[in-house]
Amino acid sequence: MWDGSDFTEKTLLVYTEPGLGDSIQFIRYIPLVKKLGGRVIVECNKSGLKLLFTTVAEIDKLFVIGEKLPDFDLQISLMSLPQILKTTRETIPAEIP
Repeated sequence: MWDGSDFTEKTLLVYTEPGLGDSIQFIRYIPLVKKLGGRVIVECNKSGLKLLFTTVAEIDKLFVIGEKLPDFDLQISLMSLPQILKTTRETIPAEIP
């Protein structure tokens, strides 16, 4: 399990959990994760999320559950990112285009 520390030169798997809305809500944390290290791969539990998540430039590779994953060094659920990154009300990622 990833603990939020630097993962330079490693691959981190971030996987979604049941709850389409939760996945859409928490994908905003990926840019913060990417700043802490190497390769970020995301495994989606719904095929529709893969298309939506292609808009997140910081994701190096997307997969749908059941597809063969490459080797990875660390893993974490998408919904765990706010806690791991010690999010406060003031630090919730909220870039508005």
